[in-house]
Amino acid sequence: MGILATVGLNQYTKQTEGGRCAEARAIFGTLAKRMVGYYLETGNMSTIVNANIGVGTSSEETPSTCRSSYYFRYDTGGTYSATGGWLHAYRCTSGGKEPQGANYCVAMFVDATNQLSTGQNWFAGRSDKTSQAWVYDSTFSGMWGKIQ
Repeated sequence: MGILATVGLNQYTKQTEGGRCAEARAIFGTLAKRMVGYYLETGNMSTIVNANIGVGTSSEETPSTCRSSYYFRYDTGGTYSATGGWLHAYRCTSGGKEPQGANYCVAMFVDATNQLSTGQNWFAGRSDKTSQAWVYDSTFSGMWGKIQ
């Protein structure tokens, strides 16, 4: 009986944490659109920084630091080409919305040319931030793809 309870609790925890990722899914959609807008204005995504897409520390911006009303903090995560770059969401371990989470990051690669032609972005995965190993995790699989 104890084993079944443990398995059930683990599944419940995974499902509720996956639900909290709805925040990241929604914010990634908004930030991806802003990144594509920046690309359309400048023709180059390699110079993008958090401030260009509304990520920062003021209350009107998407948080770059943990806040009590968010489960994650966000950043552009570095841009690798003129037409594409990363968005990262880091789970708050303190200072964020309760309950605090495990130390991990989810990421999405935004390809401006692909976004403009197909409306699709790429799923990168999740990292536990300790090993820095990116793995596919089905908990987050529903987060990625077409952004309306």
